[in-house]
Amino acid sequence: MASMLLPPYTLDGEVHPGVIALREAGLGRSDQWSRLREAIDFAETHCGGDLLNCFLDLKGPGRITLHPIPEK
Repeated sequence: MASMLLPPYTLDGEVHPGVIALREAGLGRSDQWSRLREAIDFAETHCGGDLLNCFLDLKGPGRITLHPIPEK
């Protein structure tokens, strides 16, 4: 059966849907949602919201880094 992927996606290697990691301990529900909103806004600004094969590392307010997920 043929793949039903639409352009511009081609899957020539391993694919990961992406990760958002909140790295602060002891956050309450409100703070967790605030950090998640910040991470999503960052992803939309820096990679069009596409975290395919990416790791978004959130260490605190304004402390966000986007890393590629290394291939095996």
